[in-house]
Amino acid sequence: MFSKTGQRTENAPVTPATEPIERHVTGTRAAPAAAGSLISAELKIVGNLNSAGDLRIDGAVEGDISSRTLTIGESARVEGSIAAETVRISGTVSGHIKATNVAIARTARVSGDITYRTLSVEEGGVLEGQCRRSEGDNVATLRAGPASTKSSSAEAALPAG
Repeated sequence: MFSKTGQRTENAPVTPATEPIERHVTGTRAAPAAAGSLISAELKIVGNLNSAGDLRIDGAVEGDISSRTLTIGESARVEGSIAAETVRISGTVSGHIKATNVAIARTARVSGDITYRTLSVEEGGVLEGQCRRSEGDNVATLRAGPASTKSSSAEAALPAG
């Protein structure tokens, strides 16, 4: 299976038992990339979600969500508050959003207030609520709760299509 030099021989099969050894000895197999968490389209969660990493939702969540990066897919439905560094919305959200960066896609429907540093809404995306630009807040402050900062208020309602 391995020669005296630690190299794998050509005819030796790779099995689950030999794969970690081969990766360590030869360095030919890369470790799997770290992936975020996924809430699939078939899953509905009732309760709060807290993640220090990345989270993608394609299913339904009834509860508050806190994560580093949150992606809400086209088929997703979220009812609750969101706090994250980056939020990308393609599905439906009903609740307050506090994030450094918020991107609302053309397929998104958002109903709730947004506190943000940068906000983008694609043509066709629907946003109903108050938008407050937050200057100088860091993500920890945004995720912790309301802050006393300079903010401007604007109401936006963008029709679909």
